[in-house]
Amino acid sequence: MENGGMQFMFGLGTVLCCDSISVHFHWLLIAEFVIYLMQVRHAEGIHNVESEKNHDALLSPALLDAQLSPRGWQQVNDLHKHVRDSGLLKRIELVVTSPLSRTMQTATGVFGQSDESEKLPFLAVELCRERLGVHPCDKRRSIKEYKSIFPSTDFSQIESNDDILWKPDHRETPEEIAARGVKFMNWLKARPEKEIAVVTHSVFLLHVLNTFGEGNKSEKSNLLSPLLQAHRAQPPLLSAPSLVYGVVAGLPSPMSCSIPAQC
Repeated sequence: MENGGMQFMFGLGTVLCCDSISVHFHWLLIAEFVIYLMQVRHAEGIHNVESEKNHDALLSPALLDAQLSPRGWQQVNDLHKHVRDSGLLKRIELVVTSPLSRTMQTATGVFGQSDESEKLPFLAVELCRERLGVHPCDKRRSIKEYKSIFPSTDFSQIESNDDILWKPDHRETPEEIAARGVKFMNWLKARPEKEIAVVTHSVFLLHVLNTFGEGNKSEKSNLLSPLLQAHRAQPPLLSAPSLVYGVVAGLPSPMSCSIPAQC
Protein backbone atom coordinates (compact mmCIF):
# COMPACT_ATOMS: atom_id res chain seq x y z
CA MET A 1 0.00 0.00 0.00
CA GLU A 2 1.04 3.63 -0.49
CA ASN A 3 1.50 5.86 2.57
CA GLY A 4 3.23 9.22 2.47
CA GLY A 5 4.86 8.43 -0.88
CA MET A 6 6.45 5.23 0.46
CA GLN A 7 5.37 1.72 -0.51
CA PHE A 8 4.63 -0.47 2.51
CA MET A 9 3.77 -4.14 2.97
CA PHE A 10 2.86 -5.18 6.50
CA GLY A 11 2.47 -8.81 7.55
CA LEU A 12 1.18 -10.23 10.81
CA GLY A 13 3.08 -13.06 12.42
CA THR A 14 1.98 -14.54 15.73
CA VAL A 15 0.04 -12.58 18.36
CA LEU A 16 1.00 -13.71 21.84
CA CYS A 17 -0.04 -12.48 25.26
CA CYS A 18 1.50 -12.98 28.67
CA ASP A 19 -1.40 -12.15 30.96
CA SER A 20 -2.58 -8.80 29.61
CA ILE A 21 0.57 -7.79 27.74
CA SER A 22 -0.10 -8.13 24.03
CA VAL A 23 2.95 -9.01 21.92
CA HIS A 24 2.67 -8.71 18.13
CA PHE A 25 5.30 -10.00 15.72
CA HIS A 26 5.34 -8.49 12.23
CA TRP A 27 7.47 -8.13 9.18
CA LEU A 28 7.43 -4.76 7.51
CA LEU A 29 8.52 -4.38 3.90
CA ILE A 30 9.25 -0.74 3.10
CA ALA A 31 10.33 -0.45 -0.53
CA GLU A 32 13.23 -2.94 -0.68
CA PHE A 33 13.85 -2.90 3.08
CA VAL A 34 12.64 -5.60 5.47
CA ILE A 35 12.23 -4.79 9.16
CA TYR A 36 11.15 -7.34 11.75
CA LEU A 37 9.07 -5.82 14.54
CA MET A 38 8.14 -7.07 17.99
CA GLN A 39 5.41 -4.68 19.13
CA VAL A 40 4.54 -4.81 22.82
CA ARG A 41 1.55 -3.19 24.44
CA HIS A 42 2.62 -1.98 27.90
CA ALA A 43 1.73 -3.93 31.04
CA GLU A 44 -1.26 -3.03 33.21
CA GLY A 45 -1.17 0.56 34.48
CA ILE A 46 -2.91 2.09 37.45
CA HIS A 47 -5.14 3.99 34.99
CA ASN A 48 -6.34 0.64 33.60
CA VAL A 49 -7.31 -0.47 37.10
CA GLU A 50 -9.12 2.77 37.91
CA SER A 51 -10.91 3.03 34.56
CA GLU A 52 -12.35 -0.46 35.06
CA LYS A 53 -14.07 0.90 38.16
CA ASN A 54 -15.08 4.21 36.60
CA HIS A 55 -14.19 5.30 33.07
CA ASP A 56 -14.27 8.95 34.13
CA ALA A 57 -11.21 8.26 36.26
CA LEU A 58 -9.16 8.76 33.09
CA LEU A 59 -9.88 12.48 33.47
CA SER A 60 -8.31 12.60 36.93
CA PRO A 61 -5.13 14.70 37.34
CA ALA A 62 -4.09 12.16 39.98
CA LEU A 63 -3.37 9.71 37.14
CA LEU A 64 -0.88 12.01 35.38
CA ASP A 65 1.56 9.86 33.39
CA ALA A 66 0.09 6.69 34.90
CA GLN A 67 2.66 4.13 36.03
CA LEU A 68 2.41 0.34 36.20
CA SER A 69 0.24 -1.34 38.79
CA PRO A 70 1.66 -4.09 41.05
CA ARG A 71 0.07 -6.63 38.73
CA GLY A 72 1.66 -4.84 35.79
CA TRP A 73 5.11 -5.28 37.31
CA GLN A 74 4.46 -9.00 37.68
CA GLN A 75 3.46 -9.16 34.01
CA VAL A 76 6.73 -7.42 33.11
CA ASN A 77 8.75 -9.94 35.10
CA ASP A 78 6.92 -12.85 33.48
CA LEU A 79 7.39 -11.54 29.94
CA HIS A 80 11.07 -10.80 30.62
CA LYS A 81 11.61 -14.47 31.49
CA HIS A 82 9.92 -15.57 28.26
CA VAL A 83 11.90 -13.11 26.12
CA ARG A 84 15.16 -14.16 27.77
CA ASP A 85 14.56 -17.91 27.74
CA SER A 86 13.27 -17.96 24.14
CA GLY A 87 16.39 -16.28 22.78
CA LEU A 88 14.51 -13.23 21.52
CA LEU A 89 16.60 -10.94 23.72
CA LYS A 90 19.77 -11.93 21.89
CA ARG A 91 18.29 -11.07 18.49
CA ILE A 92 16.83 -7.63 19.18
CA GLU A 93 19.06 -4.74 18.07
CA LEU A 94 17.03 -1.80 19.37
CA VAL A 95 14.19 -1.15 21.82
CA VAL A 96 11.99 1.82 20.89
CA THR A 97 9.64 3.06 23.59
CA SER A 98 6.95 5.66 23.99
CA PRO A 99 8.17 8.30 26.48
CA LEU A 100 5.55 7.62 29.13
CA SER A 101 6.35 6.01 32.46
CA ARG A 102 4.31 2.84 31.91
CA THR A 103 5.92 2.08 28.54
CA MET A 104 9.46 2.85 29.69
CA GLN A 105 8.91 0.73 32.80
CA THR A 106 7.70 -2.10 30.56
CA ALA A 107 10.57 -1.64 28.08
CA THR A 108 13.39 -1.60 30.62
CA GLY A 109 11.76 -4.34 32.69
CA VAL A 110 11.15 -6.73 29.79
CA PHE A 111 14.29 -6.11 27.73
CA GLY A 112 16.72 -5.17 30.50
CA GLN A 113 17.87 -7.04 33.62
CA SER A 114 20.22 -9.51 31.93
CA ASP A 115 23.72 -9.85 30.46
CA GLU A 116 22.39 -9.91 26.89
CA SER A 117 20.77 -6.50 27.35
CA GLU A 118 23.81 -4.66 28.75
CA LYS A 119 24.55 -3.01 25.40
CA LEU A 120 20.99 -3.01 24.05
CA PRO A 121 19.99 0.59 23.24
CA PHE A 122 16.70 2.01 24.51
CA LEU A 123 15.36 4.95 22.52
CA ALA A 124 12.36 7.10 23.52
CA VAL A 125 10.29 8.36 20.57
CA GLU A 126 7.26 10.68 20.69
CA LEU A 127 5.77 9.27 17.48
CA CYS A 128 4.62 6.02 19.15
CA ARG A 129 2.87 7.65 22.11
CA GLU A 130 -0.67 6.90 23.19
CA ARG A 131 -3.54 8.96 21.84
CA LEU A 132 -2.79 12.57 22.75
CA GLY A 133 -4.88 15.01 24.75
CA VAL A 134 -7.55 15.37 27.46
CA HIS A 135 -6.60 12.31 29.56
CA PRO A 136 -3.88 13.23 32.10
CA CYS A 137 -2.71 9.61 32.18
CA ASP A 138 -1.43 10.12 28.61
CA LYS A 139 0.53 13.30 29.41
CA ARG A 140 4.26 12.81 29.92
CA ARG A 141 6.54 14.35 32.51
CA SER A 142 9.56 16.50 31.72
CA ILE A 143 12.50 14.84 30.01
CA LYS A 144 14.76 16.16 32.77
CA GLU A 145 12.76 14.17 35.32
CA TYR A 146 12.72 11.04 33.14
CA LYS A 147 16.49 11.09 32.69
CA SER A 148 16.98 10.60 36.42
CA ILE A 149 14.45 7.74 36.52
CA PHE A 150 15.45 5.96 33.29
CA PRO A 151 19.21 6.57 32.92
CA SER A 152 19.63 3.81 30.32
CA THR A 153 17.10 5.39 27.94
CA ASP A 154 18.20 7.77 25.18
CA PHE A 155 15.94 10.84 24.94
CA SER A 156 17.88 12.58 22.17
CA GLN A 157 15.00 12.13 19.69
CA ILE A 158 12.72 14.34 21.81
CA GLU A 159 13.05 18.05 21.15
CA SER A 160 11.11 19.60 24.03
CA ASN A 161 11.75 19.12 27.75
CA ASP A 162 8.07 19.70 28.52
CA ASP A 163 5.12 17.95 26.90
CA ILE A 164 3.98 20.36 24.20
CA LEU A 165 2.05 17.71 22.23
CA TRP A 166 -0.62 16.92 24.84
CA LYS A 167 -3.52 19.39 24.90
CA PRO A 168 -6.11 19.55 27.72
CA ASP A 169 -8.94 20.48 25.32
CA HIS A 170 -8.21 18.39 22.20
CA ARG A 171 -8.28 14.60 21.92
CA GLU A 172 -6.26 13.34 18.95
CA THR A 173 -8.51 12.15 16.12
CA PRO A 174 -8.19 8.72 14.48
CA GLU A 175 -6.93 10.43 11.33
CA GLU A 176 -4.24 12.24 13.30
CA ILE A 177 -3.15 9.03 15.01
CA ALA A 178 -2.96 7.23 11.66
CA ALA A 179 -0.87 10.06 10.18
CA ARG A 180 1.48 9.81 13.15
CA GLY A 181 1.73 6.07 12.54
CA VAL A 182 2.86 6.72 8.96
CA LYS A 183 5.55 9.08 10.23
CA PHE A 184 6.66 6.46 12.74
CA MET A 185 6.98 3.78 10.06
CA ASN A 186 9.01 6.13 7.90
CA TRP A 187 11.22 6.82 10.91
CA LEU A 188 11.71 3.06 11.42
CA LYS A 189 12.64 2.66 7.77
CA ALA A 190 15.52 5.12 8.25
CA ARG A 191 16.97 3.19 11.19
CA PRO A 192 20.02 0.98 10.56
CA GLU A 193 18.65 -1.77 12.85
CA LYS A 194 16.40 -4.41 11.28
CA GLU A 195 15.17 -6.36 14.33
CA ILE A 196 13.40 -3.88 16.56
CA ALA A 197 11.17 -4.11 19.64
CA VAL A 198 8.58 -1.34 19.99
CA VAL A 199 6.89 -0.77 23.35
CA THR A 200 3.78 1.30 22.77
CA HIS A 201 0.06 1.62 23.55
CA SER A 202 -3.13 -0.16 22.53
CA VAL A 203 -4.78 2.72 20.64
CA PHE A 204 -1.63 3.61 18.70
CA LEU A 205 -0.95 -0.04 17.88
CA LEU A 206 -4.53 -0.56 16.74
CA HIS A 207 -4.28 2.36 14.30
CA VAL A 208 -0.94 1.12 12.97
CA LEU A 209 -2.46 -2.31 12.32
CA ASN A 210 -5.47 -0.74 10.61
CA THR A 211 -3.29 1.50 8.45
CA PHE A 212 -0.64 -0.99 7.39
CA GLY A 213 -2.21 -4.40 7.88
CA GLU A 214 -5.31 -6.48 7.93
CA GLY A 215 -5.98 -6.41 11.66
CA ASN A 216 -8.63 -9.04 12.38
CA LYS A 217 -11.47 -8.74 14.87
CA SER A 218 -9.96 -11.01 17.51
CA GLU A 219 -6.70 -9.09 17.34
CA LYS A 220 -8.50 -5.78 17.80
CA SER A 221 -10.46 -7.25 20.69
CA ASN A 222 -7.22 -8.18 22.44
CA LEU A 223 -6.00 -4.60 22.06
CA LEU A 224 -9.20 -2.89 23.13
CA SER A 225 -9.99 -5.17 26.07
CA PRO A 226 -6.61 -6.17 27.50
CA LEU A 227 -7.87 -6.59 31.04
CA LEU A 228 -10.42 -9.22 30.03
CA GLN A 229 -7.58 -11.60 29.18
CA ALA A 230 -6.70 -11.97 32.84
CA HIS A 231 -10.00 -13.75 33.47
CA ARG A 232 -9.40 -16.48 30.92
CA ALA A 233 -7.99 -19.86 31.87
CA GLN A 234 -4.31 -20.30 31.10
CA PRO A 235 -3.79 -22.78 28.25
CA PRO A 236 -0.88 -25.21 28.27
CA LEU A 237 2.51 -24.23 26.88
CA LEU A 238 2.77 -24.38 23.13
CA SER A 239 3.94 -27.88 22.31
CA ALA A 240 6.28 -26.74 19.54
CA PRO A 241 8.12 -23.54 18.69
CA SER A 242 5.83 -20.95 17.14
CA LEU A 243 6.90 -18.98 14.11
CA VAL A 244 6.95 -15.45 15.43
CA TYR A 245 8.08 -13.53 12.35
CA GLY A 246 6.47 -13.64 8.94
CA VAL A 247 8.21 -14.62 5.73
CA VAL A 248 8.50 -12.09 2.91
CA ALA A 249 10.03 -12.26 -0.56
CA GLY A 250 11.33 -15.76 0.07
CA LEU A 251 13.31 -14.73 3.14
CA PRO A 252 13.32 -17.24 6.01
CA SER A 253 11.95 -16.34 9.40
CA PRO A 254 14.85 -15.05 11.51
CA MET A 255 13.84 -16.99 14.59
CA SER A 256 11.24 -19.02 16.38
CA CYS A 257 10.42 -19.52 20.01
CA SER A 258 7.96 -20.99 22.47
CA ILE A 259 6.01 -18.59 24.68
CA PRO A 260 2.88 -19.35 26.72
CA ALA A 261 -0.08 -17.80 24.94
CA GLN A 262 -2.71 -16.35 27.25
CA CYS A 263 -4.95 -14.55 24.78
